[in-house]
Amino acid sequence: AMGARRGYELVVQALNQTPVVMWSRFMFDGPGQQDLHKLWPYVTLSLRRGEAPRLSSGQRPVDWIYVADIVNGLLAMGLAAGIDGGTIELGSGKLVTTRKVVEMLSEIIDAGIEPDFGAFPDRPMEQVRTAGVQDTRQSIGWQPAVSLQQGLEETVAWYRRLLESGKLS
Repeated sequence: AMGARRGYELVVQALNQTPVVMWSRFMFDGPGQQDLHKLWPYVTLSLRRGEAPRLSSGQRPVDWIYVADIVNGLLAMGLAAGIDGGTIELGSGKLVTTRKVVEMLSEIIDAGIEPDFGAFPDRPMEQVRTAGVQDTRQSIGWQPAVSLQQGLEETVAWYRRLLESGKLS
């Protein structure tokens, strides 16, 4: 799929004489997530409501990145020279299991509720990969600035404010 996508990118670039750069994103989340079934909002809202989130084993390692870092990475791509036709990877370069992320969220929220790990089967053949952060730093001068802990804390605070305002039930 990546080869076909890259071929399309080169055709668009040639036909329109427009520079095109691809970006490869990793698992990002944070405040403003509209899909409340995604891991961060689902676990946060479940715990804040006093419910145990039901999850798979949580053993999948993921390269997590905070949404504000993605936005800053895209802006850096728009300002970078000499990257036409390339692919930029926006990620943290670190693998953290979904279980660890859930445990971190549980500590931040401190609801005294144990997540239900193993309630669902793991998805088969999940891809495990990390971003090439050194190549990205060299290409566009960007690297993530928000730690996973800070991103989780800001996300929890955002959903707490939504719940308290009554905009989310």
